Amino acid sequence: MSFVTIRNSRAALRRLARDRSGASALEMALVMPVLFLIMIGVIEIARYVFTLQSLRSVTAEAARLSMINSATKNTGVVISGGLITSCTASSAINVAATQKTPFIDNTTLTLCISNTTSSGQVTILVSAQYPFNSFLPRTSFLTTTLTDNTQIIYRNN
Repeated sequence: MSFVTIRNSRAALRRLARDRSGASALEMALVMPVLFLIMIGVIEIARYVFTLQSLRSVTAEAARLSMINSATKNTGVVISGGLITSCTASSAINVAATQKTPFIDNTTLTLCISNTTSSGQVTILVSAQYPFNSFLPRTSFLTTTLTDNTQIIYRNN
């Protein structure tokens, strides 16, 4: 290797060390995956909270409709997967309750309505279960079943 070649390579290395044209691309390549994971995590948490709030709306609406509907008095109604197992009069409750929250799929919603009367006091208990699935692949640990209960107690005069 000649002296001129070594001098040219040292000059090229100095020019390369002073060149900052690719620094922003390198910084973006290092920071972008972390920001992307944070963004996906925020979206997933928002979906979870939104689904939980929608389930609460469904149980509140089902309790309200059960209180209004006299056909479900003193009966236990279990609506699972869109099918009513004990009382056909309350299928309207399942449909009407899930219409208020379009992101709840009534084919996977399990809704249990119990209505009891004791000495003029009516107690309506609505329990709901709904599966929450992550949209990310290979994240079965984020899959859970959401549950909510709503209870209404009133005097029937």
